[in-house]
Amino acid sequence: SLRYFQETLKLPLSDAEKTERQLDISEVYYQMGNYTEALKVMEETTGTSKIRNETLEGKIQNQKAKIYARLNEVDKANDFYQSSQRNLRAASAAPKQDDEIADQSAKEEISGALREQKRFDEDITLREQSIEYNIGSNNLSEVSKDKIELSKSLAAKGETSKAIRELEEAAILADTINNPGEQANAYLNLADLYEKN
Repeated sequence: SLRYFQETLKLPLSDAEKTERQLDISEVYYQMGNYTEALKVMEETTGTSKIRNETLEGKIQNQKAKIYARLNEVDKANDFYQSSQRNLRAASAAPKQDDEIADQSAKEEISGALREQKRFDEDITLREQSIEYNIGSNNLSEVSKDKIELSKSLAAKGETSKAIRELEEAAILADTINNPGEQANAYLNLADLYEKN
């Protein structure tokens, strides 16, 4: 697929279409574990393209956030993620599903890197910001997921009662929106935490 995407860049494309293909190329390198090359493609994209589209700019920033998280440059990753959220908010009140998926993917990469480095306070802040954003976007399923993940960092810090409260809220939220997958996940994590304490 890498060759296909590179070949499409030779076609007469608009700036937006060219940027989308470069995002695809970067993602292929990312999936291959070649983070340096993935970042290089993104740097070339922002250096040559005249992007006026907040949604597209948000995708670029999310891609950079994922890459920097894998390169263990979590502070840069978090900066790009925060910037992408601002762009996605500016683009529209209701982000498209693809934009939400890219945003969630970047958030999970950053969160994973923060936890690996035992930077639980920063992970908690990231999750709280995501909860606030997703409440504003009326994406309650993602709020439930964030609360579950937030509880894991709280538990790792030894703040068990706060972790339990977040899991209880996640379970109630999952019940309210009738999301069986999130219900099971919330209750399973809650039972796990009760069992450990």
